[in-house]
Amino acid sequence: MSLNLQSALRAALLERAGIAAGAQQRGLRPCVVKSIGAGRRTRASVARLVDYIARADRLAPEDFAAEQKAALADGGVIRPGDAVAVFDEWSRPVPPQEIDAVLASWPSMEGPDDHRVRARHLVFTVPVDHPADAPRVEIAVASAIRETLAVWDNTVLWALHTDHADHPHVHAVIGTPPDAPLRLDRDGLVLDALRAALARNARASGFDVSAERRCDRPDAEPPLMKELDNLQRRVPNWTAAWGSGYIERARAGRDGHPVDPTAAARSRDAMAAEDPKLAAWYAAHRPLAFGDPGELSWEAARASATDAKALRDRAARRHGLAVLADTVDRTFPAGDADHLVHAIRARVERMAAAMPPERAGTPSQPRRERREGRVR
Repeated sequence: MSLNLQSALRAALLERAGIAAGAQQRGLRPCVVKSIGAGRRTRASVARLVDYIARADRLAPEDFAAEQKAALADGGVIRPGDAVAVFDEWSRPVPPQEIDAVLASWPSMEGPDDHRVRARHLVFTVPVDHPADAPRVEIAVASAIRETLAVWDNTVLWALHTDHADHPHVHAVIGTPPDAPLRLDRDGLVLDALRAALARNARASGFDVSAERRCDRPDAEPPLMKELDNLQRRVPNWTAAWGSGYIERARAGRDGHPVDPTAAARSRDAMAAEDPKLAAWYAAHRPLAFGDPGELSWEAARASATDAKALRDRAARRHGLAVLADTVDRTFPAGDADHLVHAIRARVERMAAAMPPERAGTPSQPRRERREGRVR
């Protein structure tokens, strides 16, 4: 089902509103469409970027390192020279010897920027359970690109990367002609439309996923659980043995879990055995992780682990949901989505009521999150 840009934006906005209002299934893992780089690029930089996604060995080591740092958010290691298949927006294979010709066809910008082209770099990710799921990820992304970017008259060169067995993802370099309607709106509506198409095709491929932003989820993951995920990656043995106790103490308070100084010392030693610097930081800033706040009061230690970050997170989500409700209210005729707007505003009010007055203001946000959303 291909949609023009206007229809795709409206459909994605309505889907976001349904998720935020709690009208859709909860607990699904979200698909991700991430903008890594956008704007006016020189033809040489676009060629280097395509070399990177194709793993072409003609990429110079210094350029490869720069593109790797900018492109991979998960810190993985890429080995240059391991070429992968590259496809266009209609999922047709593009042989390596034809890539330069494709890039040469991208129109130059006019005026003083005539040596540059409009190009964007996106990463598409579908959460998987097994490395063997990578081919289905490729099918879902290919279908999403055909239904959106191809229909919107954009030229795309994309490739699947499977360097991380549990994290297959697609890198796409997008050429936008001057008269093409695509632009990554400051409020992210185009990314919402791409994410919605990706989620729809991923579900058709058998993945239980959603197209939500984190701030839209009624059951958004609390900051403490995100911290535990980070600990799982850095100190897996400590997390397996001591992580659940940290969560219980942070939630229950001192009276619920009396301190055992001997156990606290063993916990510190266990983390130090895996990551001494991390253990030192937690001893200084999050002693509650080990069970003994030390010289800090128990409530102060608990607040340092949970409350301050939770307040910032609620403020950011409250602001994002308020913008979403305003956008839905302006975009759809009166009555069409009133129930969703009211449900979202009710969530915003509950979040604001749960915050101390001095922290209830709009948080500092990236410019694109502060601006009002518009559907053109």
